[in-house]
Amino acid sequence: HGDCPCLPEPANSLLWFEYAASLGVDVLEMDLMLTADDQLITFHDKTWDNLSNGTGLVRATLLEDMKKHIDVSGSYSQYDN
Repeated sequence: HGDCPCLPEPANSLLWFEYAASLGVDVLEMDLMLTADDQLITFHDKTWDNLSNGTGLVRATLLEDMKKHIDVSGSYSQYDN
């Protein structure tokens, strides 16, 4: 799960999935959410508040606005764990 210290952050990211696959895992668990325009994204929480620089409901955010204004990367670099 995303709490594993052996996997890079942020969880539910392409980086996370690629790293897990490089370890040879055969199953990936992810959280899926819908944006305001019914686009499917991987994100853990119902709001942006705890895991990004954004605020408010994921479901109330358009995908285009998310791409322009929401940063979920934090200060993580590729495979730094």
